[in-house]
Amino acid sequence: MTFYGMLTAEQQGKYVIRVCNSLPCYLNGSKMIIETLENELGIKSGETAEDANFTLETVACRVCVVEVDGERRLIPSCMREVSEGMVVHTHSGRVRRARRMLVELLLTNHPADCFTCERNQICELLKLSHELGVVVVRSDVEKPSYKLDETGPSIIRDPNKCILCGRCIRVCHDVQTVSVIGFVNRGPDTMVATVLDE
Repeated sequence: MTFYGMLTAEQQGKYVIRVCNSLPCYLNGSKMIIETLENELGIKSGETAEDANFTLETVACRVCVVEVDGERRLIPSCMREVSEGMVVHTHSGRVRRARRMLVELLLTNHPADCFTCERNQICELLKLSHELGVVVVRSDVEKPSYKLDETGPSIIRDPNKCILCGRCIRVCHDVQTVSVIGFVNRGPDTMVATVLDE
């Protein structure tokens, strides 16, 4: 089994609640939102409720942007606390265009091997790109090239397919409870690795 196959091993609930936990969202209160949802639903992040209605996930993709009446800019939905009278648009034209651009940026650095990829029919990134109408991806950008990581006895990891969503870090921390991987480097050199990449 490869690393990518492990991400969807558990049955997801009827409704999947995804809360962004990237650094800006974390600093703006996403931890409180996650803890509230965990208490209300009786499950931890990465788990599905016993009645199979809800699955709670933390992500760091920033594709959760929404439009709030009275706000000039789009905001990640997990960065804003709900207030009385707030009107939020989750699928306006402006929001869909922004999400499309964010997914296009994710796909720009992603290998274009969808037809031979083992996740072909169950790829969330591909599903999202279809939902948003992304049909052309810039190919003039030089993509990073990393070697396949086959150092572990049970996991094969292809860092070229990583979109820096943080799920593997969450699984390592919340499910496996070992916290041995995390984001390293900054900017375009950011990647998921162990401390000192060993």
